[in-house]
Amino acid sequence: MKIEKEMSLECTINLHKRLDGMKFKKRTTFCINEIKKFAQKIMGTETVRIDTNLNTSIWRNGPKHSPIRIRVRLSK
Repeated sequence: MKIEKEMSLECTINLHKRLDGMKFKKRTTFCINEIKKFAQKIMGTETVRIDTNLNTSIWRNGPKHSPIRIRVRLSK
């Protein structure tokens, strides 16, 4: 039986290098997928949920203008 500890990390994700060459209209949706991939890799989980506050901060400037960097708190 595996015992999992509660874990919390605060990370800054550089989205600019991940979005290089992406079509402008798909940048923000791709950005959310990249955050999910990053969280899966760091935390070692399959399911990732994004908070509504994070979602609104990403979509604040519309689908074409996603943030360059974003600071997130990952918790397990």
